[in-house]
Amino acid sequence: MLDVTKIFNSGLGAAVKTAEAYRDGKSVSAFGLCSFAKAAVTALSGEYVRESGENAAAAIITGDFYLARAFYDSLSRLEDGVYLLPARDDALSYRDALSGENVTTRLKTLAAIATGRARYVVCPVEAAMQPFPRRERFAAACITIEKGKDYDLTELASRLVRAGYKRETQISDSGTFAVRGDILDVWSVGEQRPVRVEFFDTQAESIRYFDEENQLSKEHADSYDVTPATEFMASDEECREILERLDEYSAATGLEPDYAAKARELIGTISARVSAGDKSVALGYLLPLTETAGFFDFCRASGVIYDEVKQIVDNANVHAEEHQNRFAALLSRGETLPFTRGGVIPYTASLKFDGRRLAFQNVNNANRIFKPNAVFSFRTTETPAYHRDFRLLAADVKNWLSRDYTVYLCAPDDGLLASVKDFLAEARLPVSDGYGSGGVRIIKENTLSGAAFHDYKIVVVGTDNLRLQTRKKTIKRGKSNVFNQPKPGDYVVHELHGVGRFDGVVKLDVGGVRRDYLLVTYAGNDKLYVPVENMDSLSRYTADGAEPKLSKIGGADFAKVKEKVRKSVRELAVNLAELYGERKEGKGYRYSADDTLLHEFEGSCGFTETDDQLAAIEDGLNDLKSGKIMDRLLCGDVGYGKTEVALRLAFKVISEGKQVAFMSPTTILAKQHFETVKRRMEPFGVTAVRLTRFDTKAEQAAAAEKLRAGKADIAVGTHRLLSKDIDFADLGLLILDEEQRFGVGDKEKIKDVKRGVNVLTLSATPIPRTLHMSLTGMRDISVLDTPPSARIPVQTYVTEYGEALVVDAITREINRGGQVFVVYNRVSDIDRFAARIQSLVPSAKVTYAHGQMREDVLERTVEAFVDGKTDVLVSSTIIENGIDIARANTMIVVDSDRLGLAQLYQLRGRVGRSDRLAYVFFTYDGRKALSDDAYKRLEAITQFTEFGSGFRIAMRDLEIRGAGTVLGAEQHGHMEKVGYDLYCRMLREAVGEMRGEKRRERKEVRAVTDYGIFVPESYIKDKDWRLRVYSRIAAVDSMKERDSVLGDLGDVYGAVPDSVKNLVDVALIKNLAGNIGADKVTLKRGETSVGFNKIADMDARVVEASREHGGMLNAASAAISFPSAAKMLKFLLDCDKIDRSND
Repeated sequence: MLDVTKIFNSGLGAAVKTAEAYRDGKSVSAFGLCSFAKAAVTALSGEYVRESGENAAAAIITGDFYLARAFYDSLSRLEDGVYLLPARDDALSYRDALSGENVTTRLKTLAAIATGRARYVVCPVEAAMQPFPRRERFAAACITIEKGKDYDLTELASRLVRAGYKRETQISDSGTFAVRGDILDVWSVGEQRPVRVEFFDTQAESIRYFDEENQLSKEHADSYDVTPATEFMASDEECREILERLDEYSAATGLEPDYAAKARELIGTISARVSAGDKSVALGYLLPLTETAGFFDFCRASGVIYDEVKQIVDNANVHAEEHQNRFAALLSRGETLPFTRGGVIPYTASLKFDGRRLAFQNVNNANRIFKPNAVFSFRTTETPAYHRDFRLLAADVKNWLSRDYTVYLCAPDDGLLASVKDFLAEARLPVSDGYGSGGVRIIKENTLSGAAFHDYKIVVVGTDNLRLQTRKKTIKRGKSNVFNQPKPGDYVVHELHGVGRFDGVVKLDVGGVRRDYLLVTYAGNDKLYVPVENMDSLSRYTADGAEPKLSKIGGADFAKVKEKVRKSVRELAVNLAELYGERKEGKGYRYSADDTLLHEFEGSCGFTETDDQLAAIEDGLNDLKSGKIMDRLLCGDVGYGKTEVALRLAFKVISEGKQVAFMSPTTILAKQHFETVKRRMEPFGVTAVRLTRFDTKAEQAAAAEKLRAGKADIAVGTHRLLSKDIDFADLGLLILDEEQRFGVGDKEKIKDVKRGVNVLTLSATPIPRTLHMSLTGMRDISVLDTPPSARIPVQTYVTEYGEALVVDAITREINRGGQVFVVYNRVSDIDRFAARIQSLVPSAKVTYAHGQMREDVLERTVEAFVDGKTDVLVSSTIIENGIDIARANTMIVVDSDRLGLAQLYQLRGRVGRSDRLAYVFFTYDGRKALSDDAYKRLEAITQFTEFGSGFRIAMRDLEIRGAGTVLGAEQHGHMEKVGYDLYCRMLREAVGEMRGEKRRERKEVRAVTDYGIFVPESYIKDKDWRLRVYSRIAAVDSMKERDSVLGDLGDVYGAVPDSVKNLVDVALIKNLAGNIGADKVTLKRGETSVGFNKIADMDARVVEASREHGGMLNAASAAISFPSAAKMLKFLLDCDKIDRSND
């Protein structure tokens, strides 16, 4: 990290004096510091305090969360032990489900403070004004498990429960733990991975990280820190007192009858949770009823740094006033309880600190927090963003050197370092390595933007000032087929019998042998019992449509459907191959390898690209430079940066004298794209025109003339771009946004335009990896799979619908200058609902929109909202795609339990698209019981992190829609008939046949045994995980996989029972037998054989191989018998080596 002491000690007197005064306990004000300079002076002051022997954390208070995060980002590049502390979720409202990411960040920071790991705590004033649990109590709930130490496992489990952890049979999310015999699995909040602790008696013998999806352990660890999952640390005595207080409130609400009933219902819910010993994070609502501490008491801060005193005080006053107004309104409606008034402490008390203090002030006004006894002034400016424009940097460096400045260039990696040194050599500028005084100095450290300290002649040019772009490491979402496994009630597809309903695992005794079977129900209530070792013959039916029709058992009808689909899939593969070949052979314009102008344009981007974006840009540029005609599909989720990729490629085309058409399905989208294009491209001399029906005839005629004459570089519009009167002088690139949303007629016109023109199609629905891989070499697809790293997390709540909530949320958002989406998906009375919203908030401008409105009315309504002419848009789910409004940062979803997880996820993506904290309230009708599925969906939406299983489920639902984007309507219809998984397998086979690979029909093999083959419920208690294990066992087809499965089971569940070992062996033998065309294996005492449907199904080489292992052919029964199961297994393994490439 950048050593600020060495920089400042080399001549920056005021910074050193500021740090010394702060260290000596003075109250200091510092004026004129820009962002980096504030972080640098903070770091220097902290170092001076630590050198004096104090190690407590310094508290840094900012005006709001966005400013806190910016300060945290800068300071964490200069110092270790920097933590960000967001405010606790709304102190006035009790909600079972809170925003996962916000809670996790807060709890991690509290644990770092309580255990002494934090050196700096950066928090918005809102957080500093809240009560905190007692530090000693929170510290006692922090658990460190160390290898080799002794623990009472029962007591450890009790401590985890008291710390807010939920006990499960198997864990899949953070904040949970499981105990199985001498094994403890625990996933600490804020940690990327869970651990498995194995005990020998009382000793923690091993600690291993494991994968929550497959439960398999990986690398070892010496210790693991478990952060408390709650702030509610009440003792048993305090809980009894809380229950008494709640009873008192219930007896004397003083409210009108309806509101009093609501208050009593709230009290009853909370009392039940407390009585049950619940310590979950939601009960932080009760914190004012427990022993609490103020922020500075909890931190035991060594000192406080206030970033912009006026802003802090102004925001603190607004927050306190808002809290009191909301408290009164919610209390009068029975939506909160009297003690929540204490959820915010006035700033005069909460920000009072008697120790060392430092205030940064850029506005020259009185310090309203403390009276300074030392004041220092600076003249600083932010360093410009050069983005590798070294010509501009050279000019500035020469200017600074001519005035005797010392210039530090921060270049941490070898690539940037080499580029900087080359530039300095070309510019003939002297250079030194390391710290010192005078000249240009290169420091191999990573910083954000730097600053110029003019009074003291020092400049720091930050890493991000120099870089073309910053490539941050991101955690890629793993894609797994684990969610293909059906659950009871799901529809499944059997390869032979077709679509049925999976009704769970049942145990049957057949011939005196107990086995598990999968029960599948077909048309006419016919039942099919599938042995668990044949589970691989089933796949979960997944499609983006209505419930499927059940097939008739027997398979005749389904065989016809399959053959029809297979024929269509073959045609698709042939057509794709021909189209791909034509594009590959087609001769288009070959774009230059020189990207100098493009690099300048990239420098204006203003944000950090994801690795996926950079890869997609590279894909597109390679297409353009290859001379072939590009036809690339760019898929990515809402807000993943597709437009930026399109702009980069468009600029490349324009920079070489060609034109671009950017076409959107709606006027609103076209308008948004046009504004973006103008903002980004006009500074580079690019002329943009717009063509939509909202433009006047004169404007459209002028735009058309510019395009004809080559005086316009890019046209942004709707299908109006396809009109006969629109001619381009030299069209080089067509960008299609959401092509599937255009009408049939427009699509035909698009096909005509596409011929000979480079095409980039953007899709907001992700493409399944299985489909993507199936089409490899047949279709050019780029996938954006990584969310932008800089986005502030959306605060997500799941709560009962109430008009008080609606009034509160809308009023709060409008008061901060924002807008609100209210999603109401019942078109029949949406107008009456919007009128009710208007009556609840008379001062707001409320309008409504839905998909059944006339298109021009709908577009004008949405456009008015986009332009800020209305405050609240009551809308159906049509807003889930395609509206990008930075000011709209609150959303209320009515009856969210009726929506799918994918819809909930995409709706949430409509807010939080700016630097302002966003809120989403997923509400449900409290008068009705939620189904288990609805509850799980709503719970999952609050836990959408990279590591939660809910995210992958939602992505799966979205991907099915994406399949239709790639395949077209006809193929999508075929997919509906056989299910997504079977369709993908058939497509892979068809593509394989195109490459000359022979498709082999696989038969279902029946296994006959006279011994038990099943997974006991006592071994794996969780039904879902037992089903997953059955699925994996069913796929075992090699000794390596057999050993792996048994090893993994031992790792997760302990010693493997004989019935499970038997099942794994039978599955292996069954799958190997299927490879040689067998349809039956018998494993009984006195009979071990492989059976075929008929003698003609036997390969002569197989018969020959069997003799080497004592096999005897019985032609009458079309079977080969063996002396033992071991001999038969060795025979089958040898058969697997037979070369069938010419079969």
